[in-house]
Amino acid sequence: MRDMNETTHYVSPLRREQSDQTRSRIVDAALDLIVGGVEGLTMQEVAKAAGVALRTVFRHFPTRDDLLDATWQAMQIRMGETPELETLDELIGFLPELFGRYGAMEDQIRGAMFAQTFVSSRQRLGSDRARKVRRAVAAQFTGGDERSRAMAASAAYTLTVPLVSIVLKEAFGLSSSEAARASAWAIRALAAAYAEDPEALNSETLKP
Repeated sequence: MRDMNETTHYVSPLRREQSDQTRSRIVDAALDLIVGGVEGLTMQEVAKAAGVALRTVFRHFPTRDDLLDATWQAMQIRMGETPELETLDELIGFLPELFGRYGAMEDQIRGAMFAQTFVSSRQRLGSDRARKVRRAVAAQFTGGDERSRAMAASAAYTLTVPLVSIVLKEAFGLSSSEAARASAWAIRALAAAYAEDPEALNSETLKP
């Protein structure tokens, strides 16, 4: 039986919903602000953009790192769920949609990927998308020694990241769909070359 003097803390569903909505407003404001660069992002700016008091921001996010973590996670959610990718063909089939998502979030991606302050969030939290893509790529490179497989898979994986989409569009004027096709072609070429000669990465001719 509960002690009559024990205090019961009750949070109504309405209050919880309002709190969740406020938190979302704060994160949305941070997502909008990172377009201008994360390095100068302050809690005061976020509070102003969200239309809330500064103390409200700190109530939801006690530190700036907490806010950056939440913003990074929100970016991953906005980019949509990544399907299970078991093979290279499945990955290549998904690239047009993936690069289209990158294009839709390009301004936020620029703000986050080029910012040193997001490094810890990226390293600590990672992303479901990156894990699934790496797994699909790694499944293709099965010959050779462990180090060669890792080198080949990392080269192929690099062709799927957001910055590649941005570079291909800016440097060569490609559309998102063209950038996806270019990356898919390069990934297939790498896979074919590795399958033909898994030991090529150990060749003296490839050493700097």
